[in-house]
Amino acid sequence: MSTRQAEEDFLMEAAIMAKFNHPNMVHLIGVCFDRHPRFIVLELLAGGDLKNFLREGRHKPERPSPLTMKDLVFCALDVAKGCRYMESQRFIHRDIAARNCLLSSKGPGRVVKIADFGMCKENIIGDKTTKTFCGTPDYIAPEIILYQPYGKSVDWWAYGVLLYEMLVGQPPFDGEDEEELFAAITDHNVSYPKSLSKEAKEACKGFLTKQPSKRLGCGPTGEEDVRLHPFFRRIDWEKIENREVQPPFKPKIKHRKDVSNFDKQFTSEKTDLTPTDKVFMMNLDQTEFVGFSYMNPDYIVPT
Repeated sequence: MSTRQAEEDFLMEAAIMAKFNHPNMVHLIGVCFDRHPRFIVLELLAGGDLKNFLREGRHKPERPSPLTMKDLVFCALDVAKGCRYMESQRFIHRDIAARNCLLSSKGPGRVVKIADFGMCKENIIGDKTTKTFCGTPDYIAPEIILYQPYGKSVDWWAYGVLLYEMLVGQPPFDGEDEEELFAAITDHNVSYPKSLSKEAKEACKGFLTKQPSKRLGCGPTGEEDVRLHPFFRRIDWEKIENREVQPPFKPKIKHRKDVSNFDKQFTSEKTDLTPTDKVFMMNLDQTEFVGFSYMNPDYIVPT
């Protein structure tokens, strides 16, 4: 890291992750801040990310082709549980996207975990809002594009985009460039294929409502509205949350170091550590960061 802002961003993301404890959130194992380069150590989720899974799932023989509705609903439910948990902890993620949802290959009743908390915002509760323009373009909510104050509504919009992408195979909005894409998000209606069930269509419509106050999940009874929606009506939320239900599928892992479930574009890249600005670090008061190294007690092996 070469700037004070980078150091602060590093600490902020690590501090946020240390506060989370939920099966549908990526677990923080440890933070190394006492040496260079700095590291955040996360649990290994060898199942890859949801974006690659959705793309490859329609071609691999060991998975249904296309993915079964049961698979998709289970994945969607996991992400919804993660969103609800962050909301209960007074956080908004602000970058819910397929590439930020990772698949676990082990453990009962859990499949998808939300990752990448660099854009997380804390203390968003009730009518409290923020205004920062951020997110992955395809998933950005209309209120962000229009520079309006926003809260948890942006995560449920992004969830709607993800749900549509999982069901249809492509995002609900497109454009030749970001300007066209953002215009489509704010002004255009979503097209739904006839093959989509009534329940799935209504769920997508609910989450992709452009007015935040009317969006599914954003009202005074938002949590119950999501739980009781017909799309999730056959789901026993309590059993799933208690990990009493086995997921309908598990990613195939050949060995401990298998990364075949990730996009080769990334796994083939050479590890490139961010260079440290030695002059900057020499002039930085390191006493401010004493004690910031961290080890999750759940991952400490008794000696």
